Amino acid sequence: MKKILCAALLILAIAACAPAPAEVPSESPSAAPIAEPSESPSVTPPEIPPLSRFSLDERFERWYAEPVRAFRPSADYGAIYPFIGAVSTFDLWGEPWERSCYGFATADGKIVCDAVYPTIDTATDGNKLIYVAERVVERVGEYDAISETVVISADGSFAQTYEDAYLYGGDGYVSVKSGGKWGVIDFDGREIFKPQFAAPPIYGDGLFAVISDDYATYRYIDASGAAVLGPYALYLEDWYLHDNDEAFSNLCSFLRGFAFAGGSAPYIGTAERGEYGNWTFTFGYMDKNGDPITEPEFSGYDYRLPSYYELINGYPESEAERVPFADREDVRAFSIGNGLYMVYKYAPYKYGICDADENFLVPLEFDILHTYGGDYSAVRQGYYGGLIDKNGEWIVKVSLLDYLDD
Repeated sequence: MKKILCAALLILAIAACAPAPAEVPSESPSAAPIAEPSESPSVTPPEIPPLSRFSLDERFERWYAEPVRAFRPSADYGAIYPFIGAVSTFDLWGEPWERSCYGFATADGKIVCDAVYPTIDTATDGNKLIYVAERVVERVGEYDAISETVVISADGSFAQTYEDAYLYGGDGYVSVKSGGKWGVIDFDGREIFKPQFAAPPIYGDGLFAVISDDYATYRYIDASGAAVLGPYALYLEDWYLHDNDEAFSNLCSFLRGFAFAGGSAPYIGTAERGEYGNWTFTFGYMDKNGDPITEPEFSGYDYRLPSYYELINGYPESEAERVPFADREDVRAFSIGNGLYMVYKYAPYKYGICDADENFLVPLEFDILHTYGGDYSAVRQGYYGGLIDKNGEWIVKVSLLDYLDD
């Protein structure tokens, strides 16, 4: 046993004295040294999930040779559509969150603007489509930022930048903010009202509801700016006037309730302020001459008033038709026009598009789906995003965060 131990020690001593083997040179002389492993255990990244019948190959071309990080208008694009091309992460109450970012591409898959817009809203008047895209242009401190809003035509021929914009439905108008005041443009970018109002004018049934500078009253004007009805008393709680996104959103929703629809609009009859400063009121409905259709008898609080149709029938006029999967609790469907429906399924959330007979044109397998009349949809599926057509085929397909050379 002692002989074996001595022999082993001798071998170790010889090995220690032997010269170290020559270092094999790296193929790249400038390669960075390998970092020392941290004390944290390594985490194996999740495998990319299978993407059903779609291949993993990226699919896109560029209109411009270089990446484009702000939309460039051109009359040569033809129809353009938003696509999902990136994911941005942000901290919310100490927790990491993410949201999709959108770019624009032509119908044949050429990218004209890269995915730099975290928010894109759309509206249509039945003939024309408009996009309202927002992005951050400058960070201010830890939590604030300066944003810009771009109103873009559906053919990409014009793009106009504002401080903010508000879409209120398929009425052919967009409220836009410039110099701290609100005005209105149409879907062709023509100015209807120069920026002059304290809040977004709300259009409905040929008339715009506009609020006074002191937020105490509202009135109705036509597209020429001529006064038609009002002013009427408006009761707003103080928190509606705070300078933040939530207060603004609630203010717009509240004002939206006073827009005319189907020849009628609500009006406030009596208002009573409660112990904690909240308003409770009764409201009735009037016609476009200002004559009451009903006396003030319906009780309401400080949220959006229903239209007269909605009040009488129990659902909005836009949802009067039967929708597919009405008997399913785990599936919802919403009309997107042309006899098609966007469908989403709960837990886990998956999106698709079907017809009135519940036949799926776009399979119920996308993690995110925003459709534009059913012909094209911006989608995200696993680690990929892009644009698909009405048959679910990829027009633009990119690996999120990886298709840009930066």
